[in-house]
Amino acid sequence: MNYPDFITSIEKYGELYSSGLRKQANVVLENAVCGIEALSDEGKNALIRRFLFELCDEDKYGFLFSRGNGMIPYYLIQPLIDYLIPRCEQEMMPELRWFYVLFKNDLKRMELAYDCIQRAYLSKACDQKTLALKFELNSRSLELGLHELPLGFLISEEEFERIVAECEDIIRRAPVPIAQAEYYKQLKKRAEEAPAD
Repeated sequence: MNYPDFITSIEKYGELYSSGLRKQANVVLENAVCGIEALSDEGKNALIRRFLFELCDEDKYGFLFSRGNGMIPYYLIQPLIDYLIPRCEQEMMPELRWFYVLFKNDLKRMELAYDCIQRAYLSKACDQKTLALKFELNSRSLELGLHELPLGFLISEEEFERIVAECEDIIRRAPVPIAQAEYYKQLKKRAEEAPAD
């Protein structure tokens, strides 16, 4: 299996799946993964790394995430996990960030995904994409933590302070879209003005 053949299978999967032919789509994807598994370790790693770069950094093949549950297809999970986990354990970038992108909506792996984005943020190799993802995650955490309740019900004061400190750091280090920065400031102000529980 070479990379163009693998991508052809990915695109065929997307076409079949969106046409409602899910069983056929899964067969195409399962065969593609079998083709990957038949490669040497070096060939498999090169193919998966290139695919992850295009999927996570170039936003190609977004249909893999838009199947209703926000998760990548089942047959892709194991080869991607096998590639990513050892590299995440070694604190490699961008693999820490990629793990978060792939598994932030996966209930089994969500906690590890959140840990990976935190480690990516603290890494010396932290990049603009990591900062943008971390800012978005922190804004969502603030929004959830302040949802119609006083500070302290869904988010502790310590957690609030940590999130605010990280957001302020990200704003200093990276260009944050104006709308996102304004929304964050509104959330922060609302929390600071809320009565203590």
